[in-house]
Amino acid sequence: MYDHNSNSFHALEIETANSKNKKTALLDLRADILKKYVKQLSSPDGLYTRVLFYSHRERFLRQINVRIEGIINDNSSSYTNVEKALIQSKLKYIYSFCPTLYNIFWNPSFKLEKTTHQSVELILVTELLAQTSQSEIYNQDYKNGYRKAFEDLSLACDEYTKSKDVN
Repeated sequence: MYDHNSNSFHALEIETANSKNKKTALLDLRADILKKYVKQLSSPDGLYTRVLFYSHRERFLRQINVRIEGIINDNSSSYTNVEKALIQSKLKYIYSFCPTLYNIFWNPSFKLEKTTHQSVELILVTELLAQTSQSEIYNQDYKNGYRKAFEDLSLACDEYTKSKDVN
């Protein structure tokens, strides 16, 4: 999401279940996700400058917050003090939007009003897609995933997508 006030992009995570917070002996998905967020937030060339967490349930947002605090407070954690401060200041939990998301998911007669959503600026999306595609920092799988997400949302409108539509 593009923030006009800060002239930067924010990552959005919409949590619809608690599965990413569960830790097993073999898998700690939330820790892996957190490392990716820290990598982007730490990089001057990162794709976003803040991560916003949304859910239709406040409980899910609280569980994410508790799990992330557990990860960064763990003695075996490999996060520096700077990274911990970054996590504390750049990860935001948006509790105020829970009722709106709940209604979008579960109330078929719910209608969005202009005050409850933001428009997507296709020019900015196209610029971000071009920057990502040209970057040497990201591997091809990452670039393809980014492009696929934009295509799935019908937001990609660059030359690659246009030529793909013609074929």
